[in-house]
Amino acid sequence: MADNASGAPRGASDYRWQGQDSGAGGGEVGARRRFWLIVLTGLLLASFSLVIVWILLIQPPPTPPYFLSINIAEYNNKQYPVVAFASQDAERIRRHFPGKQAAATKTKELLRKELAGLAGRSEPTVIVHISALAIARDDKVFVLPADAEVENESQWLELREVVNAIAKCPAKNKLLILDLAHPLADARLGGLAD
Repeated sequence: MADNASGAPRGASDYRWQGQDSGAGGGEVGARRRFWLIVLTGLLLASFSLVIVWILLIQPPPTPPYFLSINIAEYNNKQYPVVAFASQDAERIRRHFPGKQAAATKTKELLRKELAGLAGRSEPTVIVHISALAIARDDKVFVLPADAEVENESQWLELREVVNAIAKCPAKNKLLILDLAHPLADARLGGLAD
């Protein structure tokens, strides 16, 4: 009966077990709780929004490009000079591409075969680097394969064929790097002017 002696009716709310007074201080604690509940809900929603924006903005890394390097630095015919630093230049460019391929093209047929292989590439980006000697005749530019003879035009590859092979490639992005402007004059071979 000592419990009933305090004068509180049986059905009345008694918050003393929660550490709250049932008196005037109860509203202050409830307001503080609501404030922290709103702050925590806001922080949770803000972090969730940041995660969604981060997922939507981050894109997967692009597919690495297909890189083909055709480097003709030395020629069978000694009348053509050695292309200085061609191998080093090609290696310097090649090291930036993971899917690198160096083509061994000594003849016109092998050069055509490498270029024809571009039509079957499925990568979105294709980069072709050609370093060789070139000759201009009759308003045409010819790339010289390693076995090219000086006066045998049938062994030369017309630059238009190279450009057409690149055009047939289904890649969306294509880049052709031509390193053909090398001087043919070589004093040790007796050619003092181009």
